[in-house]
Amino acid sequence: MPTPGTVDELFEAAIALEEQAKALYLELTRRFAHQPEIAAFWRAYAEEEIDHACWLARQKARLGAEVLAEPADPAVLNRARRQMERAVIDAAEQVGTLDDAYELAHELESGETNAILTFLIDQYESGPQERAFLRRQLGDHIARLSRTRFPPRYASKASRRAVDAR
Repeated sequence: MPTPGTVDELFEAAIALEEQAKALYLELTRRFAHQPEIAAFWRAYAEEEIDHACWLARQKARLGAEVLAEPADPAVLNRARRQMERAVIDAAEQVGTLDDAYELAHELESGETNAILTFLIDQYESGPQERAFLRRQLGDHIARLSRTRFPPRYASKASRRAVDAR
């Protein structure tokens, strides 16, 4: 049975997950530096992950010691722990083409990390307008990977498969 944890541990795990995502996107930026449009896309994604980590750190600082010491939702904390065990940055080493990178990013963005962030927004952001704004921002972040918002020249699987990583 997993060990119970605190709200503080949950926030720390969520921050670490955002940092992992940032590292992945910076690695993809490096691996696709020969394609400036794609490198810029991945760099922008990395910057958004930094924004997520900063929001989490600010929110955690606002909560205070009493709230941070409370038990965390065990299901969400266990999902965060499992997600942290995945070596996301190592997965970048398996990326051979832009399509591999696209699929990896899709998996990451539609997975547990954003579900955990959504939970924290819903549970710990105090104002309804702020919650709605943050959820919209997160939705826009995820939607940028859609075929219509990914750089148009690379919208098709075939065009992404034609671009090798370095």
